[in-house]
Amino acid sequence: MVFGWFLSCLSFLVEKLNSLGVSTLDFIFIDGWHSINQVLDDWEFTKLLSDGGVVAFHDTTAHPGPHFFIKNLNEEKWTVRHNLCPQDHGFGYCYRKRP
Repeated sequence: MVFGWFLSCLSFLVEKLNSLGVSTLDFIFIDGWHSINQVLDDWEFTKLLSDGGVVAFHDTTAHPGPHFFIKNLNEEKWTVRHNLCPQDHGFGYCYRKRP
């Protein structure tokens, strides 16, 4: 049920971005509801990530969703840095590796 709502929200946002002439995003920041399911939903925005774009995560040391997600990204496809700024519940980022 929640995922269906998210997909309609994602579609709305993509349409809005397209109407503004935006087809890719250079930076995506994932912070909010900290469940793994929410992080997976938020990850859908990487479909819009530009070449060289960055995805950043907050709470990578304090909450299981962001922690396990970033820790388990495929490092053959993504350059990943995590466990940064542990005093602020952790910060991490990733970007696609170039072929």
